[in-house]
Amino acid sequence: MLKKFKISDIDIIMNLWKKEYFFSHKKMKNEELTQKYTIVKDKLLNKKSTTILYTEDDIIEGFISYDENNEIYLIYVDKAIRREGIGSMLVDACKKKCSKLSAIANSDNEIINCFFQKNDFKLDKNDNKCKYTWVKECQDKTRVVYFDNDINETLKNSDSLIDFKQIQLKDLIKEKEIKDVKTYLKIRKLIESVFKGKKVLLYINYNNYYPQVDDLIKEIAKISKTKFGVVISEPLVMENFKYRDRIKEIEQSYKSYKIYKIDTTSNIKGDISVNKILNEKMKVILSKIEEIAENM
Repeated sequence: MLKKFKISDIDIIMNLWKKEYFFSHKKMKNEELTQKYTIVKDKLLNKKSTTILYTEDDIIEGFISYDENNEIYLIYVDKAIRREGIGSMLVDACKKKCSKLSAIANSDNEIINCFFQKNDFKLDKNDNKCKYTWVKECQDKTRVVYFDNDINETLKNSDSLIDFKQIQLKDLIKEKEIKDVKTYLKIRKLIESVFKGKKVLLYINYNNYYPQVDDLIKEIAKISKTKFGVVISEPLVMENFKYRDRIKEIEQSYKSYKIYKIDTTSNIKGDISVNKILNEKMKVILSKIEEIAENM
């Protein structure tokens, strides 16, 4: 049976970990082992750390722990019940809570390396370390499509359930009309490649709007039978009024679809630099997109 970790379980867990770790690191000095023991215990008790227990007759026989970065840093199953799928059960419990997981193992640890590969983790080998990554399949995610560099993905939530897809159009569209057939087909292929999944949101930055692809996007959205919506943000007070006309143009073009308008003005306060204002604006936009995607 899987159970949530309680602080009262810490001594039992640490004894199980100590027995396993100390046995496999016999050559380490006592002070090094003691230091490692303290580090692991502190991390388990950290509020940002999540631990799931496996029990039989209320006795803890296994556990798994991952930190705030969704990295699995501890997994243990009693030797008597190994190879019975308990480890995979613990990993599956983590997968239900996270959209992404990672783990690091020594390259010479064949058992743990086989275990992660068996549980659909992708391997990235670097020197004597093996990094494993698992990402939840995207079919249930809302896909957010955007042009060029209109979204700063470094600001997005690392545990986001959004599948971001970028379409680079800046170098393809240099004129008002797409007259070249080869260019048209290339743009069409790019758009078709991202319009996959049950739900798609198109974020349009009014500073970087391509009206010449609107009809193509609407056609592909219709063919793909995707639930489709458009996200735009209101201009900041400091920005030129010409952007308000551009927003009206976007709304008119996509009037047959659900349009979500984000007001970032009220969230940005204080006398700060332009770069910080734009940074805060993007954070608000990403936060609002998360809400829209969740309720779409």
